[in-house]
Amino acid sequence: MGEMLTAYRDIIRKINQKEILIKELDEVNIKVSRGLGVQTSNRSNSVEDLVIKITEEKEKLSTLHNKASNIYSSIFNNIYKLNDDTYKTLLILRYLKLKSWGEIAKSLNYSKDYVRTSLHEKAKREYDKMFTNNHQ
Repeated sequence: MGEMLTAYRDIIRKINQKEILIKELDEVNIKVSRGLGVQTSNRSNSVEDLVIKITEEKEKLSTLHNKASNIYSSIFNNIYKLNDDTYKTLLILRYLKLKSWGEIAKSLNYSKDYVRTSLHEKAKREYDKMFTNNHQ
């Protein structure tokens, strides 16, 4: 479970960073295009360079979205194989929906401490046992 979840979290982090970068580049592009607050010796080259950079970053973002989608599907399919619905819900909320322990506890009607420690550990053990048995 650990490797896939770490990979998924890393990709989500990279997606968030790319989205921020693209937004910043778009804002600079608007300023350069309008000639506002950005001094350039050759505005058309600057705009062209920015458009190319934005396009490249959007392509990278698309690739990251595809990778995240594939990993998400694999994790979901593995979690779905669990027999216990509470474990399924906990793992989906935590690892795929990226919910906090408090949000998960409220959804499951348990205390935050119980969900974070005992229930989470049981769910991970069950997942690891199922996943290990299916890949031996």
